[in-house]
Amino acid sequence: MAGPDGIEVGRRRTRLRPPMWLVAIVAAVALLAAVIGKLQAELAIAAAMLLVAVGDLLVARWGFAEVRSRLTFDGVAVVGEPASAVLEVHGARSRIWARVGWWQPAWFTVVPDTPGLFSVVPTHRGLLRWVDVDLVARGPLGLWQVGRRDRHHLPVALPVGPRPIPHEVEPIELFPRPFGETVLTRGADDIVRGVREYRPGDQPKLVHWPATAHRGELLVRETETLGTIRVRIALDVRDDLFGAEAAVARAAWFALDCLARGWEVELVTCERPPRPSTPLPPSTSAFALPPSCSLLDEPRSVRVGYAAAPSTTLGFAAAPPPPGATTSGDVRRPDDVARRLAVAVPGMVDLPKQSVRTRIISPEGDRWS
Repeated sequence: MAGPDGIEVGRRRTRLRPPMWLVAIVAAVALLAAVIGKLQAELAIAAAMLLVAVGDLLVARWGFAEVRSRLTFDGVAVVGEPASAVLEVHGARSRIWARVGWWQPAWFTVVPDTPGLFSVVPTHRGLLRWVDVDLVARGPLGLWQVGRRDRHHLPVALPVGPRPIPHEVEPIELFPRPFGETVLTRGADDIVRGVREYRPGDQPKLVHWPATAHRGELLVRETETLGTIRVRIALDVRDDLFGAEAAVARAAWFALDCLARGWEVELVTCERPPRPSTPLPPSTSAFALPPSCSLLDEPRSVRVGYAAAPSTTLGFAAAPPPPGATTSGDVRRPDDVARRLAVAVPGMVDLPKQSVRTRIISPEGDRWS
């Protein structure tokens, strides 16, 4: 089970490193020569090799001590792009070698009590719930290594969005919103015309808090838009498991392109609430991906865990996931696009009734509506 800090501490293990085999071979040859030829020099060499190996082991165990680690990710991630993370190690008496359990893990060194910045490259879309981290201390000669594998349950799941796929979009005439329309859209694109008393039915985000604090009564903003263009992107992948990922990637690129043009973007997707994460055995390959992601049985050496229904553990399918529901909302930054599309699942979306130019993206093809 995970501890109060969300970390499952593994069992400490001691292993030989490749240089130790060379030391063992030299010591065995020297000992054999000493026994056969009764030579004191060879016996001394064998004893020295033994003392060196024991000393390296003791130093490695002393350096590992009571190691504790903390892993944090920054923001959101995108498939195929480096995602930054910080690993902190405390309680060690020497430099620690660490390896974060991603698909192509690489060892790097961490100075105790100093945050270490590194990057990883995800290869699948979804929500990252837990990551295994290998921590190792080595002796001064590198003959032995002492370490363990901890499972870090992230306090907040890391969204991994799709990699955008550039594509051609047929031109269409888009009309800006009428100037002066008194509807709050994007806060940065609105002009505050004034304030007035709160009326039943006003949206909470219209409250002007500085004026409310000054007057002592609830006041709201009256705003005017700047005539910006508003576009709706609807991701309608139904139950197509093969073309879903390409459709999600095209939706990501089109949303980012619209944001770069300064347009207002509303994203409509099908989502379902994620299942609560449960601790898994350390040897379990815990991949649980959206059904739009095709994934074969992973080897047990995989050290990452995605959580989004339905889940697959060691090739055995879990219970059928609940149906998804339509989620609609504005996206204002690239991180918002990646976060929304990371949890999008196949399903039929219900478009809102407002008359907005809508780009419907599906595996069968994209079209304007």
